[in-house]
Amino acid sequence: MKKKIIVLALALGLSLSACGTESEESKEDAISGVAISTESQQASDSAKEGAADASADTAEAQGGETAGSEAQTLSGDSFVGEYVDEDGSTLEIAPSVEDETKYVVQISIFRLTSLEDGVGTMTAEGLEFTATDANGEPIVGVVTLEGDKGIVTFTDSTWTYLENGTKLEFTKTSDIPFLQQE
Repeated sequence: MKKKIIVLALALGLSLSACGTESEESKEDAISGVAISTESQQASDSAKEGAADASADTAEAQGGETAGSEAQTLSGDSFVGEYVDEDGSTLEIAPSVEDETKYVVQISIFRLTSLEDGVGTMTAEGLEFTATDANGEPIVGVVTLEGDKGIVTFTDSTWTYLENGTKLEFTKTSDIPFLQQE
């Protein structure tokens, strides 16, 4: 009689595994003859929903977006790399050796200028940086990402050739900036 119950339980377990709709926990319980109570299943479902809600709340509290939105939360490491535009201008972003919360930002704009001393930090807007313009004055901008594009927008400039709101678009060519290859 025990053999028939075991064979029946195994057959039931195998048939459930063949349809692929039951969880592994349900299959094991069916094979051993233990039924999962509705209350424990509801408690498990409730715990899963609570964890998902907590995860979404945490993402929103950190300035991120929930999984259902189109915006994505990026880390500074997402920006690291080498970028170029069609005329040969370059954008280089590398982690700072001195401060792990900062990034080295260098921009070379063909036939115009080079900003070689940029230091950036992550903000809600993107990778905000400050450098020195050709007149020796501070120039501030923010780098944002759109797919494989790095978009530099100058937000605080006193230099005539790079006015506030000027945007430059670069295409990422490498995850390893030339700065790190030296």
